[in-house]
Amino acid sequence: MNNSQGEVLNQKKNLLVYECLINKVINLLKQNNLPINTLLNVPFYRVSLSSFPQITVDQYNNIFYIWSAATPGNPDPDLNNYRHLWGRAKYHTASAMTGQIDLNSDFQYIFQEFVYESMAKTPGTITSR
Repeated sequence: MNNSQGEVLNQKKNLLVYECLINKVINLLKQNNLPINTLLNVPFYRVSLSSFPQITVDQYNNIFYIWSAATPGNPDPDLNNYRHLWGRAKYHTASAMTGQIDLNSDFQYIFQEFVYESMAKTPGTITSR
């Protein structure tokens, strides 16, 4: 067996393990009469359910966070819960952070996935802390 065949076998094995775990979770939820409309299935990318957030601070010391995460309650026809971009902020005048916002919650994004988030600063607005 060459390297490529071994890699394909490992991928298939990982997918089977993943599928088995998902089925066990769904069965456990059903047995306990709990809703299964949270995360039914997530495309397998070898990454976690959410990404590490991009964080930026503007010239007024407002902090903005954006990340990608599997979105519950939005399965596609194949029952995959796709990733959307999520965000929240901490404004310098507020004592608490804002709530989490699904930036792709509109109907036009219903069967689309957004995996890689990115933020950049406007030149000249970087402040030091």
